[in-house]
Amino acid sequence: MLKAMSISGVISALAGAALVQVSWTTALNVCGRRHCLPVC
Repeated sequence: MLKAMSISGVISALAGAALVQVSWTTALNVCGRRHCLPVC
């Protein structure tokens, strides 16, 4: 039981980190295109 919970927790944490990274990358790319800056 604990093993399955920890595995699902790790998977959800990895998925959350990937989502955050993707959203940050797209946000920075959009800002770079609009304002010609790498960072907002």
